[in-house]
Amino acid sequence: MTTSVLPPRRPHIAFLVSAIAGLLAACAPPRPDNLVFISLDTTRKDHLSAYGYPRDTSPRLAHLAAESAVFLNGEAQWTVTNPSHTSMFTGVYPHTHGVGENTSTLAEEFITLTEILDGSGFRTGAFVSGFPLRPKITGIDRGFRVFNAKFSGQRRNCEQTTEAALAWLRKLAPEERFFLFVHFYDAHGPFTPKPEYLEMFRSAEAGPELDYIPKYQRITDEAGNDITRLNDFIDRYDAQLRYQDDCFGQILDAVDLDRTLVTVVADHGETLGDRERPYNLNHGTSVFAEQTGIPFLIYTPGRQPGRFPLPVETIDLMPTLLELLEVPSPPGLKIEGQSLVPTIEDLADRQSQKRLAFSTTRIRFRPPHRGYNVKKDTTAHMVRSERWKLIVYEGVHRDYVELYDLQRDPGETTNVAEEFPDQREALFSAFDAWRKQMPVNEPSPELSPEDLENLRALGYLGN
Repeated sequence: MTTSVLPPRRPHIAFLVSAIAGLLAACAPPRPDNLVFISLDTTRKDHLSAYGYPRDTSPRLAHLAAESAVFLNGEAQWTVTNPSHTSMFTGVYPHTHGVGENTSTLAEEFITLTEILDGSGFRTGAFVSGFPLRPKITGIDRGFRVFNAKFSGQRRNCEQTTEAALAWLRKLAPEERFFLFVHFYDAHGPFTPKPEYLEMFRSAEAGPELDYIPKYQRITDEAGNDITRLNDFIDRYDAQLRYQDDCFGQILDAVDLDRTLVTVVADHGETLGDRERPYNLNHGTSVFAEQTGIPFLIYTPGRQPGRFPLPVETIDLMPTLLELLEVPSPPGLKIEGQSLVPTIEDLADRQSQKRLAFSTTRIRFRPPHRGYNVKKDTTAHMVRSERWKLIVYEGVHRDYVELYDLQRDPGETTNVAEEFPDQREALFSAFDAWRKQMPVNEPSPELSPEDLENLRALGYLGN
């Protein structure tokens, strides 16, 4: 019988392994101390220079994006303010957290990102600009020691919100870890920019006449004339984006970016001439790209920047931010999103990553020219991969779905469901599995007539 004898372990190999491990640990980016979370309400990504828009609407965001993980296909979970933000702060879909309207409130059973960070020693402050995120309406105020929504009526501008946020930052001790949430509402209609910003974006032509303008979007020009041309609205929208970008820059200037994690997203986009009546100048009405496609970037000090084409969702924010901040989740916490840290660190196998994103909205009116009946107040859903997107209307036979080839048709104008049955059925199967988690259960607060009128004046609850 032959006995094999292993050679003795060479000490220099063990030393090398230990030295390499130490070197890697030394080279790992430091844990960020703080989190700044910026929400740009009603901001579509394709109108940001950070995403290739030719107009200079977001120079400060573009500068940060050059040093960040930029997700090219970020998707909102719902296309109105409160449900979308609730998914960001809980890491679960709207049909799970139960908030499906701006009049719905998050149930107590759900734990928010802020509650976790507050329990981990962070000073927490929120500064919001729009009525749908007022604390008596939403539930994302939970966990914030300061939740500043001090404005009358429906909104305040980004300068007022920024001033309040900066005052809060100045009161913090240098060693304190903090979580700052800032919500800008300037891109939400009606679009009434300051003259100096509008002058930066005046088109040579007024553009086509619009045959439908929602009541809350109806405005007049400097001479008191009704604005009815598309380019006039787009100029004003772009001017508002630049205005809020300047406010965003003030926030960046006030924090130490060597110690601070920054994430920038939007809750939804806006339809600006992309669709026929009655979609124009609106949101919360469809799951087309201009409403669901949002800016989505994460700046982490010490990490390499990158641009990533895989679809991601706002429910992915909560697990990603907790991991980057090295804050553990409470035991048993349900999160439906997935951490994007492996993607940011380029450690994930692209073929094994989650490649689908979902979004939902409530139908306010029947989509025109579809050839089939879509009932009002039902829901529309979308599921997308990197290349393909399927839209399904609740209560409509599965033969009447819409499939778009995003590679050839990024504007989602040509339904190719009949030409590509394999892609249609694969996405429908994924959607069907996802839909089994429904229906929505929506607890609602008691709203005063004044509350309801403020929401109606912003285009919610019907026009």
